Order: sequence, then structure tokens, then C-alpha cells
Amino acid sequence: MRDSLRQHARNRLLMGLAAIIAWAAFGANAAAQSIVATPNVRSAAMDEIVTINVVVTNPSQASTPEPPTSDDYQLNLRGRPQTNQHFELDFNGRKFSELSYTYQFVLTPQKTGILTIGPFVLKDNGRQLRTTPFRVKITEPTETKDLMVEVEAPRKTLFVGEAVELKLHILIRIYEQRGLGRADANYMLQRVQASASNFGMFSDIIRKPPSVKEVTKKNKQGKSIDYFRYTFTTIHYPSRPGKLDVGDIRIEALYPTLLRRTVFDWDHARQPRRLQAKPDAKDIMVKAVPLAGRPPYYRNAIGQFTMQASAAPRSAAVGDPITLNLRLAGKSPLDGIAAPKLSEVTALTDNFEISDDSLAGVVNRNLKTFSMTIRPRHEEVKEIPALPFAYFDPVREQYDTVWTDPIPLAVRPAERIAVPVNPEGPGDANGPTELTQVEDGLLANRTNIDRLLVSQGIAITTLDRVLLAACPLLFLGIVVFIRARSGNEGGEERKRRSRALQEAERELAADRSAAGALRAMLGFVADVAGAPRAAVARGDALTLLRERKVPADVVGRFDEIVTHLEAAQYAGGTTESSFNIGAVRNNLKAIDRAVSKK
Repeated sequence: MRDSLRQHARNRLLMGLAAIIAWAAFGANAAAQSIVATPNVRSAAMDEIVTINVVVTNPSQASTPEPPTSDDYQLNLRGRPQTNQHFELDFNGRKFSELSYTYQFVLTPQKTGILTIGPFVLKDNGRQLRTTPFRVKITEPTETKDLMVEVEAPRKTLFVGEAVELKLHILIRIYEQRGLGRADANYMLQRVQASASNFGMFSDIIRKPPSVKEVTKKNKQGKSIDYFRYTFTTIHYPSRPGKLDVGDIRIEALYPTLLRRTVFDWDHARQPRRLQAKPDAKDIMVKAVPLAGRPPYYRNAIGQFTMQASAAPRSAAVGDPITLNLRLAGKSPLDGIAAPKLSEVTALTDNFEISDDSLAGVVNRNLKTFSMTIRPRHEEVKEIPALPFAYFDPVREQYDTVWTDPIPLAVRPAERIAVPVNPEGPGDANGPTELTQVEDGLLANRTNIDRLLVSQGIAITTLDRVLLAACPLLFLGIVVFIRARSGNEGGEERKRRSRALQEAERELAADRSAAGALRAMLGFVADVAGAPRAAVARGDALTLLRERKVPADVVGRFDEIVTHLEAAQYAGGTTESSFNIGAVRNNLKAIDRAVSKK
């Protein structure tokens, strides 16, 4: 009996020890720390993307593992880590949790051959965890490229400040499979991984549907290959000389290797190839617009333009208003093109009164119309003279000036009001009329005196009282409405003036080149004066500052800085080292203080 009890006690003790050991082992496994690196493929071509997922389990704190470094490859972290947490229960009902972070790295090989990757190192609370190194085989790209990216410009030589239409072409080889046929353009476009790609300067328009065209290109062996070409178009203004900077453009796509047909679409039956392509825009150069040969009427217009003028009415008296319309046509975008400075055309100002205000203009497709009012000074005016528009032609790389045709006018003397010589009145041809005096005075003009003297009363109804009481209220409402409307109309202009310095500071921080500083200074003056930004050049800015009683020394310093920035921009000085950005900020603050006191 005693032996039986002892055996039973021994068994219970062994079971307890086993439970403790199992609990310890399970708990240790649940809380164990580890780091594992796994590539998506073990063999890839130079133009394919190899991604490596590094999974960190149960770290004391989330921290990014350190990738290995090598001359044979580069490793770059992509995006933010993915977090995964799950819970488990032991046989006693206790809860254990496991937390893991997945970091994705992109492998960019620098050569072909067998590359040894690793280890990735995680430093955690004084410990170092390392992954097991692995190998990836990198081969030469295939002779036929499945993905290509191109940037197209209208010419190989562009100019600073020119409005250039750039095109981004994404070419994907048309996939064909026996039994399924050819994939369509929409399916192949969906192979582009937009979230993993960088579109550089085309990022703002990439959500718009591209134009699609089927094109044929030759591979290295001279074989014709069919591609779908997807084209995105944007307008770009180069800001500095040198090679055209299109930004970091990297396009990724999942190119199919084997497809199967599903109920609604095609699906990958085999892992697709993850491709990457970059454009080569090194052969597109940007030059500064030359200072030599600049015509007197030049206002920074770059392109090829024509200009026509019209006026109405063609017959007017001295001092009467005549509407002059200038229609500028060109292939380049016209939004930023400023109107010609007609106040500098003496052949016009000698014979006409004109306004010195800058004209914003109205754009309709490839036509921009500037309208202004002119008034003939004397009756000897016979025509509106030919008017100039100067521009820089980027194709011929030289300045040019177009002139409108003269417009004939018939100007007559101003009409005068005839004043009679006799101050007593016009009279008649036979001389003044004799006056006759009567004894009854005004009563002599009435034949029925009794009716005139009858007392008459006015009956005021309830409606009359309501209308009389409503008149002051109606007047008060009209006054309030007019004041509120004038306040709203001026609110946007006041808000623009108050934010002028802040906007200029933002532009200076975003673009520290001479072109950026020049744009910020002229834009600041336009905001302060409430003028259109595109229409304010250096001369306009000086006029606007003087009209606002800005001190002469501040205006002179502004003119000096802007002249220097123009020279730096067109002579190729583009960085902050070519000018003093502190002087730019100090001058803008001085102008802001002067204007704020008014």
C-alpha cells in the first residue's frame, strides 16, 4: 500500500516537472527573438528587381535592421514596415503573443554573377541578431527588353525659362501566349506598379489616362518587337543650365511569364518577372538665354509668336476712348507670356493717351488677347502705329521682333457746346421781347381763381404708411449690402497682400537658384500691388513700388538685386553662391515694412 502511494506521488511529481518544462519551453518559443531574410527570387537579370523581406520577431523595440554593404550591389529600404501580431494559448489557458515586423529591401546589382547577400544585423537591447547569408544569381538582361522608359523633348537643346512640352513614354512588350492570344493595352498598363514607381516631374499628371499607341522597335539582333507605348505629357520650365533634370523616374512592372484564364480576367499561373526601367535624358541640354542682342522690347518671352492688332471704333473725336486689342499667337503655352510694354513705344505715346497698367490677357487655346483703352491727343492723328513684340526663338537660337500692321484712324476735333452770346436768353431773330407788367402778379396766369383757393386734403391709407415706413429700412439694407459686397471684393486682395512676404519666403526655400529668387521677388511685388504675377517684369515692379511710396533707397536696392539676378540667370549662375540670398530676403522685408505703414 505504501509502495503504491509512493509510486503515485512520484508520478504526480514527474507530471508537474514535465508541465513546468513544457511551459518554460513554450513560453521561451513564444517570446523568442529572431531575424530572417528571404529574397523573392534566387536568380534574376540585371533589369529585374530583387526584393528581400527581412522579418524581425519580438524585438524589444521596433528598429530597422542594418543592411550589408558591398561594391557588388546596393540595398535600399522600401516603404514602412508591415506589422503582424498574433496570440496563442498554452494547455493551461495562458495567452502568449508574437509580434513581428517585415522590412522590404530592394537589391540593385552592380554586376553580373553570384552575389552573396548578408548578413542583415539587428541591434536590440545590447544584443546583435544576424540573418543567414544567401546567394542570388544575376545574369545579363535579355536581348529583347520587356519594359522601356523614354523622355522626349521637342529639341535636344532647351533654354532656361522656356515652356517645354515633355513626354514620358512607357513601353511594354505586348505579351502573347498560345491559346490565350495577345494581351490588350489595358491589361498591360495594369502591369505597371504605380505605387512602387517614381514618376519624377510627371507625378502631378500621372493619374490622367495616357495616350496609347502600338509601336515597333528593333532588338539587339534586329528583330522587330511590338510594344504598347503609353504617353504622359507635361509642361516644364527649366530653371538652370546643364543636363535636363527630369527627377528620379523609376518605373516598375510585373511582366507575366505564364497566364491562365479565369472567369473574369487573366491571372498569373507562374511568378511574374518584376522589372524596372529608367529613362536616359542625358542628351537633352539646357542653355541660358544669351544677353547679347536682346532687343529693347524683350519681356522674357521664349518661343515663336505672331501678333495682330485691331481697334474699334476707327472713327473718333479727340479724347474719345478707342479699344485696342492685341492678339498673340504661338505654339508655346501662353499663360506666362506678358503683354508688350506699350508705354515704351514713343510712336504710340506721342499721339495717344495710354494706361501704364500691366495687362493680364485672356488665353483661348493658342491665342492670347490683351485689351486696353487709348485716346487720341489731337486731330492730326491718322493711324495707330505698328506695335512691337520681342521674343527669343529657341529653334533658331536668336532674338526676333514681330510688328503689327498700322491701323488707319479718322480723328475729328472734340465736340464743343455752343454758348449763346446774349446772357439774358436766346431770344429770337428780331431782338429781345418786351415784358408786360400786370397788377395781379401770378394770379393773372389763372382763369379760375375760386378753384385755385379751394382747400384740399390728402388721404393717407394704411398701405401708404407701410410704404413710407419701409423706405428707410430698404435704404439701410441697400447700404449694408453695398458695404458687404465691397468688403468681399477687397478681401481676397487684402489676403494676398498680407501673405506676400510669406509666399516669397516659401518660394525662396523651394528654389534657391537665381531664377527662383528672381521669380520670388517679382511675384512679391505683384502680390503687394494686386497685379497679375505673369505680367510684372523688372520695369513694372519698379513703377509699382514707386507708386506705393516705397523709399528710393529700398527701390534702388531692389533694382540692383533684380538686375544681378537676371544677369546670373541668363549667364548660367544658378546656385545660391552666384548671389546673396540674404540680401534678397532683407530687401523684401524692407519693402514689406514700407508698404505696411501706408
